[in-house]
Amino acid sequence: VHFNCAFREPLEATIQALPASYLSLAKELIDRKDPSTRYMSSSTTPGSSELQEIAELISESCHGLLVIGSLNPYEKTQDVLDFIRLLKWPTYFDVSSSLKYQFNLSDNALPTFDHPEVQKALIQNPPEMIFHIGGRLTSKHYYTFLKQVPSINLMTLSRNIEKEDPSHHTKIRINADINSTLKELNRLLKDKPFIERKMDVNFSSFAQKKI
Repeated sequence: VHFNCAFREPLEATIQALPASYLSLAKELIDRKDPSTRYMSSSTTPGSSELQEIAELISESCHGLLVIGSLNPYEKTQDVLDFIRLLKWPTYFDVSSSLKYQFNLSDNALPTFDHPEVQKALIQNPPEMIFHIGGRLTSKHYYTFLKQVPSINLMTLSRNIEKEDPSHHTKIRINADINSTLKELNRLLKDKPFIERKMDVNFSSFAQKKI
């Protein structure tokens, strides 16, 4: 288990009296019965023509790879799960997605990007398209892979307005609510005549190497 504890500087043992205003504010926050910060959610979904274009791109991709990045731990993930199971694409789950341990190799889940043999296999047999759902990954090796195969059609879906692709190879960026967007894509793709596609890589052999 690894804990990251972010402490504000200075970290030296400086003794300093706390201002009365600080203590007063702290007491006010402690005494409150509701959260100190209230978030107002806004559901943004691409338009119907954009959703149709996205659905077409997905259904026409011969070799697709799903990448599930950081997801909000407080939001439901049923629409994400439905999308993963509908596509049946090979899928890489970042640890920050909270879904990593709900799938295994028999479910088309990829091993870690950090393993050199996995990266080599993906570089030799690159997907035609990557659909990256969620925020930035914790693994830098994923971004190293993107730099080595710039021809991949990379599409991202996230509410975050900040660019998280250091390789600058993102072809389509969908800045929208993940759940409502995937709900619509599930509806559009449900009757699409696409078949289960698998990359020409056997990742089951890597499982024996304890990656």
